[in-house]
Amino acid sequence: GELPLVNLTPDFEFDLKDIMGFTRMWNWYHQHDNQLAKRTFAYQGAGIEMSQSANELIIELEAGTRVGRLRFDYRSDQISLGAVSSDQAGTMLLKHVDEDQGSMLIDFAFLEESENATIHIAMETSDRDDVQLDIEHKFLARAGEVIGAGREAVTVRAIPASYSLSNNYPNPFNPQTHIEYDLPEDTHVVLSIYDIQGRLVKTLVESEMQSGYYHAMWNGTDSNGHLAATGIYFFRLATPGYMKTHKMLLLR
Repeated sequence: GELPLVNLTPDFEFDLKDIMGFTRMWNWYHQHDNQLAKRTFAYQGAGIEMSQSANELIIELEAGTRVGRLRFDYRSDQISLGAVSSDQAGTMLLKHVDEDQGSMLIDFAFLEESENATIHIAMETSDRDDVQLDIEHKFLARAGEVIGAGREAVTVRAIPASYSLSNNYPNPFNPQTHIEYDLPEDTHVVLSIYDIQGRLVKTLVESEMQSGYYHAMWNGTDSNGHLAATGIYFFRLATPGYMKTHKMLLLR
């Protein structure tokens, strides 16, 4: 028959056909309105452990987890969630995304015991601001006992995919201008101002910094607090793996 009206004939064997049939039923079910996937789990056990890189969220599972569910609720105009994977061998992953409602549902199962398994979700933020996600989770052990369950809000830091130094604004400027720069990884950063003869005028930033989106402001003064003269200046972003310079014009 056609989904959802199908007749099952047990053959007492678990093979690829069984997986394909289950997957088709799961996808059909979650493409239609249902309340089971939207219910909130009561708090039990440990909370969710999440970390992130520039382009993915990493969910760290409790030791002994064999089966679980993750549900993400978010604003789809701020963040998009994509491919799902796991570092654990013998993993079955099922995913349903509703962009209109801003939600992703993931069901997973491990065929073998897991000690330090993780679930990876590709993600992309749409602007420079941090994003809040609501995550529901329920993790079960082999015998069905609950290892952890609940719902909590987490903050996803907006992390760029690559280094960047933007043109300053306004330009020309008087008395101050803004400079935006992007760091895809934790690194040592030096942001400096130079005059047209290549002499250092002022260092705006010199420190170890986390990955993220940043901005700095130059108020047209040198390192001694004196007003810089009208003219062309250069600002340079330097890290161990990246260097970029732009030109700007100060008008008094």
